[in-house]
Amino acid sequence: LSDDDQKRIARRLLDEFAALVVGSGRPTDLRHDEDQSWLIVTAPEGTATLLLRDEPGEWRLPDGDGELCLVSLEGVPDQVASGRPLSRIGLRSKRLEGESGMLADSFREFLRKRGIRLEPRTWTYGKGWI
Repeated sequence: LSDDDQKRIARRLLDEFAALVVGSGRPTDLRHDEDQSWLIVTAPEGTATLLLRDEPGEWRLPDGDGELCLVSLEGVPDQVASGRPLSRIGLRSKRLEGESGMLADSFREFLRKRGIRLEPRTWTYGKGWI
């Protein structure tokens, strides 16, 4: 697949995931900027944000102290720090790093159901949002 096709698929995956989260009764806000997409989920555990970047570059991190999940095609540099629970997912490398919470676990399960299994594989999905 071309880079453009992979970017379109990544955004479509985020759109589908957002629809599932809405279907589970959680308020969400989904926005697409030029180079970054934002999914903000309001849940009893607090506000959680998933950011998707199409291209390498500067991450624009939201304010707050809830869970933060950064997703990109190439992977997220270790230097991205937020001072809050943070997980990083690389779609091409199929790898998850960092501290995963309810949002990251739910997105990981969503990807798994579509044949994208993230490393490390020693993980099971408990109760989540989807």
